[in-house]
Amino acid sequence: MRFTRAVPRRCSNSIHALVKYTHRVPPQSFPGILAPHREVLVSDLSVDSERTLTAILGQIPVFALPETVLFPGVVLPLHIFEQRYRDMVADALAGHRCIVIAMVKPGAEGEVRPPLCDVACVGRIIHAEKLDNGRYNILVQGLDRVRLVDEVPSSRSYRCFQAEIIPRPTNEAVLAAHAELAQLQSCVCTLGAAVAATDQELVEVLRATSDPIELTDILSAVLVSEPSRQQRLLAATDLRVRLTQLMDNMAEVILRYTHSSAAKSN
Repeated sequence: MRFTRAVPRRCSNSIHALVKYTHRVPPQSFPGILAPHREVLVSDLSVDSERTLTAILGQIPVFALPETVLFPGVVLPLHIFEQRYRDMVADALAGHRCIVIAMVKPGAEGEVRPPLCDVACVGRIIHAEKLDNGRYNILVQGLDRVRLVDEVPSSRSYRCFQAEIIPRPTNEAVLAAHAELAQLQSCVCTLGAAVAATDQELVEVLRATSDPIELTDILSAVLVSEPSRQQRLLAATDLRVRLTQLMDNMAEVILRYTHSSAAKSN
């Protein structure tokens, strides 16, 4: 686990675009958070280590959210108003700053302690603004996929789980997915050409990183709108399956942009 890779360096110039496209939250909703702290978003992640993360995953706070998926390398803006989650943020800020974002299983949103999707994402609070009413505006940076192993007893008001890191694709897995990665590059080029004249923020996101694994996660957050599809992409530990699912979704996006461009030109 390398905390320093969570935000690709080029993303320091496109944080607004990532926030807009992943969760459709306008930057002005978080005044004072984004623009003055762009460089901090990268450098602040280098203070932890794999050993530290492994240790805290033994009992880590879990933020259960309906229809919300966090991917590694993606920034999630959250407005914290429930008391239990205020407690969670305060405790995290006083310690390791890490929490897990887990999606509530569909149909269980109204339950007091709803069942959660097994695969989630551990993230680090990279910025927090405490408001006068005790609420928080925070930015959570996705770090790694994790599997929720078991819920553990906690004296706090929020839920805690034992979790384990899901390993990133190995070099062998990347080599085996050579054909799919080539197709992904072609899809990115096609989409970039389709939106070049109309959506510069999306172009900036497409250029966020040259690492195809990082880009796969970023595009899963940016281009896939349905939470259930996003969750399937997060849970796809096989790289070839993940890439195939992403490209199926990208094909729909490319077709939509192509039709939109054609309609405007007529």
